[in-house]
Amino acid sequence: MRKVVKTIITILLFIISILLQLFVFNNITLFGFKPNMLIISVILVGMYTNIYSTAFYALLLGFTTDLLFGTSGFYTVIYSILGIVIGYVSDNYMKENIFSAIILTAGGITILEIIEYIRAMAVSANYIGFMHFVGDLLVSILLNVAIASVFAFVLGKINALLEKKQDNIYW
Repeated sequence: MRKVVKTIITILLFIISILLQLFVFNNITLFGFKPNMLIISVILVGMYTNIYSTAFYALLLGFTTDLLFGTSGFYTVIYSILGIVIGYVSDNYMKENIFSAIILTAGGITILEIIEYIRAMAVSANYIGFMHFVGDLLVSILLNVAIASVFAFVLGKINALLEKKQDNIYW
């Protein structure tokens, strides 16, 4: 029963994160930045599932992102790699708590932003100053960590309720 509920929550998180990214976070900026709800959802799935589920979730999310934004496989590869890394770190080193969300979000956003910075430098003729990039990276990390922490708190409470209900079932 618990696995079914977790699967339903994961599917809902997938749909909600894509809808939030498309219709909310792509249309607003906070402090000049757009939060990345998609990577946050990969991190949250990594906190509450295993490495294989996280990698599969990240692969599907990256593929969907590439289809929606026309980025020809870039996000499929990046999200898959991040899903494997986040799933591995979460399985082996992290527990299900808000501090895990903070650390995983900071690491995941840092890796994603560095890869996007390198891609932008390779594709664009414009040079983006490294110190400007570092400042942008720090603001982006703080913004995404704040959002991930809220979602991790809510999912943590849901997970605690599921654990409690599971303990009360005698069969």
